[in-house]
Amino acid sequence: MEFIRRVVVLIPLIALAACRPSGIQATEPSPSPPATHTLQAIPTISTEPAQKAAEDCGLPPSPTPTTPVAHPADPPCTDGEGEVVDFSIDAPTLGQPLAGRIYLPPCYREGEEAYPVLYLLHGLEASDEQWDRIGLDEAMDAMLDEGGMRPFLVVMPREPSRGLPPENKYGEAIVKDLLPWVDKTYATVARRDARAIGGVSRGGNWALRLGFKYWQTFAAVGAHSAPLFYGDLREIPEWLDEIPDPHRPRLFLDMGEDDPYGEYTRRLVALLEEEGIPHQWHLYPGGHEEAYWRDHLPEYLDWYSSTTWVKEKIRDSIK
Repeated sequence: MEFIRRVVVLIPLIALAACRPSGIQATEPSPSPPATHTLQAIPTISTEPAQKAAEDCGLPPSPTPTTPVAHPADPPCTDGEGEVVDFSIDAPTLGQPLAGRIYLPPCYREGEEAYPVLYLLHGLEASDEQWDRIGLDEAMDAMLDEGGMRPFLVVMPREPSRGLPPENKYGEAIVKDLLPWVDKTYATVARRDARAIGGVSRGGNWALRLGFKYWQTFAAVGAHSAPLFYGDLREIPEWLDEIPDPHRPRLFLDMGEDDPYGEYTRRLVALLEEEGIPHQWHLYPGGHEEAYWRDHLPEYLDWYSSTTWVKEKIRDSIK
């Protein structure tokens, strides 16, 4: 008992000493006390004096022991190659199954870490395989390996119809059927600020439409060589008016100088500038083709990874 009384007296003194400058820098932690004297084994000893001493000198309180959770500052695991898996789910909104692919970053471990999600949509004369042809997984692996990008999931759904909205329910199925399934099935950060959508050509049309109409769902929107759906240019101002200024998604638009559908993209850019809507706009050499998108894919991925939906909360506790 004499040992216990001494420990109780010393605890606040040790905590207070941590506030005082010292000319001696410790090179290694002090050895742990013998197991026979472990304080946790004596339930009658209170830690309140130490906590009070820490508060008096401005130190944060000791954390309550919990299951470890990855911290956003922890270095991401990027060794090795990512994995591309196929999926097919029931989509009541669509009235038929919705299929596609998902890129899982290296060292993805379901149940241990949560990741942001990027939804990437393909063009008209293509399917989810388009992203494989232009090198999505290789580009992701390379950029993660270089350490210039944080890991995230990439969901690439396949559009089963060439119809136009609103009759075509593909876009609604992404939001109402696919997105909840992804968040339930995979380790994701199920929040708007950890979710983005983008696409090439027709996929960019969908990305703009969904990003503006479902602004509560996506924090960043990328439209690459997107000519817009018929009539959407007239509706976009109304969609934008319904989005509170602080919640407008970040926008990235680009196309090739020789794009035969470029007139409509230019009109959208002019509209955004007239309305004072912040956006990134790039006009590069090239046409409306996979070679153009392949050349600029690293830039697209870098932009997506640099937005707040990735940077602010790289790793999070599981939902």
